[in-house]
Amino acid sequence: MELTELLLNKKVNGIYHDYVNRSLHIYLDDKIHIIFYNCAIIFDLGIIGHFITYVSCTGTLGMALELKRIKENPDDYSCILLSRDIKDITNKNEILISYKEFKIEA
Repeated sequence: MELTELLLNKKVNGIYHDYVNRSLHIYLDDKIHIIFYNCAIIFDLGIIGHFITYVSCTGTLGMALELKRIKENPDDYSCILLSRDIKDITNKNEILISYKEFKIEA
């Protein structure tokens, strides 16, 4: 199953950011646990407790510029955006992650 398909319509129950090891753990309903490794940048705007209705695996210009600002090569990273509702401009319940690899535990 592709990561995008796995994440859609799942509720985010918890997030643990391990700053020392540069990893991010996301706990979803159905006992799914996703670990993103070598995370350079994470923008978390309050996704916990919401259902993911939009997933994008393309980076943004802002993410590329921010990676360059911290002296990282944007080509070395993958990006993913998880959002509650991409059309709701007022309540941006989403998380944007730049990572090098991930693992799914179910």
